[in-house]
Amino acid sequence: MLISIIAPVYNVAPYFTEFVNSVRHQTIPDFELILIDDGSTDGSSEMCDQFAQEDDRIKVVHQSNRGASAARNHGLKLMTGDYVTFVDSDDVLDEDYLQILYDHLISHHADIAVTNYKVFHQANDCFYYYLTDGDLYTKDLTPKEACEYQSNWDSNSSIFIVPFCKLFKAELLEHFQFPEGMIFEDEASIHRLFMKAHKIVLINENHYIYRQGIPSVMTSQMDDKRVEDLIKCFQIKLTDFVMAGYDYIPTRNRFERILLDYQRIFEANHLTDSHGYHLIQEMLHFGSQYHGAR
Repeated sequence: MLISIIAPVYNVAPYFTEFVNSVRHQTIPDFELILIDDGSTDGSSEMCDQFAQEDDRIKVVHQSNRGASAARNHGLKLMTGDYVTFVDSDDVLDEDYLQILYDHLISHHADIAVTNYKVFHQANDCFYYYLTDGDLYTKDLTPKEACEYQSNWDSNSSIFIVPFCKLFKAELLEHFQFPEGMIFEDEASIHRLFMKAHKIVLINENHYIYRQGIPSVMTSQMDDKRVEDLIKCFQIKLTDFVMAGYDYIPTRNRFERILLDYQRIFEANHLTDSHGYHLIQEMLHFGSQYHGAR
């Protein structure tokens, strides 16, 4: 049994050692850590090579900056494990992270194991938890239920969208690729892995530490490409659900909520003349014709 851990690396030098050590100290020692250096310029590239010299379980590939999706896709070509997990190289894993995911995947005869995360806010040096002791449980899910949880689940639906916090049977990743050059690539793709699975097991506990910086929405982030990619990714997802006979209404409603949020951000930043804002208006107007006025 070998677990492949795929980690894109881009300018994470201040946090990189803590991340790598959290992987090296896993209670399951049978892993390969594939570090895809995505054109780092802050010393992370050299740190990758040093880590590989220190531990033969660590593999390093250097590529020009092409984004996290391209890095993950490169890692998928190189992996040799029976199971695969994706991680972000500025985050931290509990020492039993792999063990818990693997044990539950095996004992529940599942193809995917999913766990939750706690957030570490770098700005104020505090942890934030989605779960308390009363929220902890394990549950089997069908592919349809896992897809529904992306839009309608009380305990942090994002864990069903992001690439991390999951262990996959490697066979599910055959012929799979993350969309490259696209924002929201996980929104457009992770549901397809759920749809290929026979069973998903949810371990609703905090075993992954997701590092966040100062939480803010910058005006520069609200650009035309962000809106175009948002629309594109939901077009992909909604089409997949319709073709599979899944209930697409929760996803449609979530898409509308995001568009309304973006509309407010564009207006607050006086960007109502932009192409992105007009795309949002067009989508919302079209939707209102068939779902009633908001």
